[in-house]
Amino acid sequence: MDSFTLKDTDGTTVVFIGDAATGLFTINSASPAGQGNSARYLYGSDGAGKLRLTRIIAPNASIADLGTCDVSGAAPAGCRRLDLTYATATTATASVPGDYAGRASEVRLKVTDPGDGSAKDYPVARYSYDDQGRLVASWDPRIVPALKTTYGYTADRVTTMTPPGEQGWTFAYGAANGDTNTGRLFSVT
Repeated sequence: MDSFTLKDTDGTTVVFIGDAATGLFTINSASPAGQGNSARYLYGSDGAGKLRLTRIIAPNASIADLGTCDVSGAAPAGCRRLDLTYATATTATASVPGDYAGRASEVRLKVTDPGDGSAKDYPVARYSYDDQGRLVASWDPRIVPALKTTYGYTADRVTTMTPPGEQGWTFAYGAANGDTNTGRLFSVT
């Protein structure tokens, strides 16, 4: 397995690469229309034979080779990188949300400050889950106090989504005419 490229009518190009061991194709890079627009998506094994997104690289126009930015530690000047961290253990309980093994727990931004050249590495997103592994809250940890978007469930369906400081959204499900599947999203209010 090699690779293949999809190009949209608006000029967006997405390159997929194959993994001979798994037979899976994952996104290697995506380039929206326009000069200097490019991003690379890196995947790693979860240890159980599944691939998961681990890093997104989006250099500025001064970087000609995306590989320049794919390094451990501090991002070189001109590189912007998001690193995804996954929980290794479940800390969530029936009454207290927390981490859930194998689920994303944090996204960190790694950049070099163009002004003073110093390396920056800080969390930009955190996630908490219930004891069944369902996302119950997401927030930007740079904002104190935390302004969390929360999610509510019944069975296996998201029924509410409430952004911080706003009225929540409610999702209603049911069957369409002539359809026995009651899992169709009917309305969002």
